[in-house]
Amino acid sequence: MRKLRAGQRLSSGANSMRRRGRKPVDLGLLTCWEFEWYKAFHLLRDGTQLPPDPNFEVVNERETKAQLQWWKKASLKDILGDMAPGTPPPFDELPEAEREKAKLRWTMREWTWLKDHAEYQRQSQIAALERWLRPKETPARAERRKIWGTLTGCNTSATAIEQACAEWKRLPDVRAFGLTPFPDHVSANLEEFRRMKQHRRFPRSDSADDSRLEYLARGMAGLMAGKSPMTAIARLRNMSHKQGGPLRNEMEMRCHCWRCRRDAWCRLWEKLRAFQEGGTKP
Repeated sequence: MRKLRAGQRLSSGANSMRRRGRKPVDLGLLTCWEFEWYKAFHLLRDGTQLPPDPNFEVVNERETKAQLQWWKKASLKDILGDMAPGTPPPFDELPEAEREKAKLRWTMREWTWLKDHAEYQRQSQIAALERWLRPKETPARAERRKIWGTLTGCNTSATAIEQACAEWKRLPDVRAFGLTPFPDHVSANLEEFRRMKQHRRFPRSDSADDSRLEYLARGMAGLMAGKSPMTAIARLRNMSHKQGGPLRNEMEMRCHCWRCRRDAWCRLWEKLRAFQEGGTKP
């Protein structure tokens, strides 16, 4: 009996020790927060929450170039289509001998207006399409880049980061999307945020801006999930997306993380691009 009670106490102690031990990392929660921080940082840097798919851009670039060529070559008849002046007023207030001349002048004025309208439409469409094909660096985009550069600088002071977060919060689209809490979280975890950038794994190359964005999104996801930033960065970087992965649905034979879902959309646009290029069935 004494041995049984001793064994129960040992078993209870072992269970309590397991309960008091380090909790496993919830990768589902981490990927969820990573996605939200990725969108917040990407909106700050580029003005969009997600990057456009390269195949999507190619497909739309071809369509845009085709439209541009059409507008440059289109005749006034092509633009106006069936548009034509309506029936002129009767001009009953004029002598009968002058009514036909008045109607003719009215019709010619209407044709002049329609031609001017068609030319204005042509120039507007050409300007809009060329602007889409060759976007310019606007002051608003330059301001975003400045804020982003301050946040990602390895040796940026705490004061400069707080100021950058204050400017980040004031961006109109950040306010419109309800994303002002994200710069607040950076300010609230300022020292952890700075330590992340001082770690040897932080991407420092000029060409590694996308890697810096992902690194910081993963680190901030860890803080939101109650884990250290470096733990979150390591777990998310090394997470398996193949068979046996923590977020893989074996019935559907695919991983349900946000990156794999995005890749699925990329493959869809790649098929559409192949269809445009080679006429193959998508």
